[in-house]
Amino acid sequence: MPGIEHSAHSMQARRLSSAELQSQEEPASATLLNAIACGAALVAPDGMLRHANPALLDILHEHLADLLDRDAASLFVLDESGTPLTAAALSARCGHASGEVLAKRKDDTLVPLLLGVRPAPGTDGLLLTLQDMTQQRALSDQLQQALRMDAIGQLTGGIAHDFNNLLTVIIGHLELLADEVPESDDRRELLDPARHAARRGADLTGRLLAFARRQVLSPNATTLNAVIESVQPLLERTLGETIQIIPLLSAAPWLCKVDVAQLENALLNLIINSRDAMPQGGTILIQSDNVQLGPTDLEPTGPLTPGDYVQLLVTDTGTGMSGQTQRRVFDPFFSTKHKGKGTGLGLSMVYGFIRQSGGTISAYSAPGTGTTMRILLPRCDNCAPIAGEETGLPALDAARLGRVLVVEDGEEVRNLACRLLGDLGLETRAAANACEALQLLDRDERIGVIFADILLPGGMLGPDLAARAKRHHPGLKVLFTSGQGREHSEEEAAADSGLNLLAKPYTKQSLAKALFELQ
Repeated sequence: MPGIEHSAHSMQARRLSSAELQSQEEPASATLLNAIACGAALVAPDGMLRHANPALLDILHEHLADLLDRDAASLFVLDESGTPLTAAALSARCGHASGEVLAKRKDDTLVPLLLGVRPAPGTDGLLLTLQDMTQQRALSDQLQQALRMDAIGQLTGGIAHDFNNLLTVIIGHLELLADEVPESDDRRELLDPARHAARRGADLTGRLLAFARRQVLSPNATTLNAVIESVQPLLERTLGETIQIIPLLSAAPWLCKVDVAQLENALLNLIINSRDAMPQGGTILIQSDNVQLGPTDLEPTGPLTPGDYVQLLVTDTGTGMSGQTQRRVFDPFFSTKHKGKGTGLGLSMVYGFIRQSGGTISAYSAPGTGTTMRILLPRCDNCAPIAGEETGLPALDAARLGRVLVVEDGEEVRNLACRLLGDLGLETRAAANACEALQLLDRDERIGVIFADILLPGGMLGPDLAARAKRHHPGLKVLFTSGQGREHSEEEAAADSGLNLLAKPYTKQSLAKALFELQ
């Protein structure tokens, strides 16, 4: 390369001319370079390539004859914009130093390389070593993406917690007000839109919690075939005649344990996205499979372990996505749709739900080639099939339940809970923290149920309170509530121990149903 200097690394050995280097040293140097496992090249003092080993030729997708006597600096670029690496910039890397560069192949694709530049022994030339960093960069990107998604999940979960407490108060009081206003009253025109807007707010926070993997799920055993078949009639009515749905269902589907309603909603989201990517119509393929994944089938930094999984593929013939869009496709509030056409929470909700269910979702696409969404969920061998849900709500038995101790640090939520329980015919006591609750339990033998928020102030959380209370009152029943879903190990412990968890915002009906299950 013209202008390369080695002032910091003056050579003590005899220096050869370019012609001498080519005629005398190159065969021995070539043999040495060919034995190096990583990419390697020998550069003459004039900056021209004199030899490249087979590993480097494989990396660059080049032939040796096409590289000889080529300016070495022309092989590299500084960044994805394609700015060439100048001879002076390469010269600055001389010595026992290394750094990342990009090499440009014949097809204009870029490959990341770890470039090392050292003086070639016995010459004025340079020895370049180049290691393909494609896999390392991919692993680093996956780790950064996982950390970023987790950080966003922490933020959205915290926002959802505070917003759900507000919505609990709003929805609860609107419900109480609706009980006082007759259907024929003109004030219903003001009340009903407010209730509808509050429910939409609850749905929005539910999506945030789904992305943050903290929503309260009700998993049951099912097959992907059953889920696909249940939503197919709705899909056919929704998509219209220009889009064809082709289901390819597994002949012997394995069971998986998942919240069926949430999985149906996730599938609907994927299908709607596929529809939007095919404005002129097209085909959507929905496929269910049983797959066995070994260590080589999984990403090294991924959440899955080798084993049996059920696989759901949704493939469309739409416009496809660029690599940049694929990297952000599951981010909350990221959308390629026009402003006002979507919240940007659909795929983020699907991502959070699938991860919370122990699976993964991945996107495979390229511009003009359509998109495939791949969902993997763990196989479930020892789980019973779905049971039918009970309809209707029997009256609560106040004598069997006893008084309900409401433990909630938010005064407005605490007062509302007491009011709703009173409307359900139950007597209540109230406490702002676990210590107050334990004192009330010791003084009131008629308390039969603790209705407690999981996150309480004072250093004692809801599950801690329940454990201490049940040691002294073995027959005590416990119902937890949370505006943040299952964030902490305490929430998971509560679920695993069979104790009920009622998500905020709750209504009088959902509260009554949860209490009925305790009777």
